[in-house]
Amino acid sequence: MFFSYSIFISDIGSVGKIGSVVSIYSKEYLGYLSYIYIPLLLYPLYKINFSYIDNIIGKTVAVIILSLSTVLFQSLIISNDMSGEIGSIIVKSISPFIGIAGLWVFVLIGLFISIIILFESSSEIINDKFSLFRSKFFNFF
Repeated sequence: MFFSYSIFISDIGSVGKIGSVVSIYSKEYLGYLSYIYIPLLLYPLYKINFSYIDNIIGKTVAVIILSLSTVLFQSLIISNDMSGEIGSIIVKSISPFIGIAGLWVFVLIGLFISIIILFESSSEIINDKFSLFRSKFFNFF
């Protein structure tokens, strides 16, 4: 939570030297994502903490793919200094090989796959509740 605060308030007197450094480098390398990436990482950390060991590797890979896709997405839609250094470097180095359309396909597939992997257990819960509702509803008539 401290690092989230330091992103918004980057004054050395308020957050200290470490908070100021985190703020400066986060804004430089991640752009606008620096304002939301720490709170967004809390959910995957929570899920990893309370899941089985087998799922940890899959969830970690999904978080990495989601982060990479989000950084690339931001660099593709924002073309000023706040697009983030990491995304800009990746876009500039890969776009000669696969083009902008290939980058968009990579971003969309990466977002889709990582969201499916991260939220697969919640979809099973939703399907179970829906099937329970459907069985009770049709048994009523």
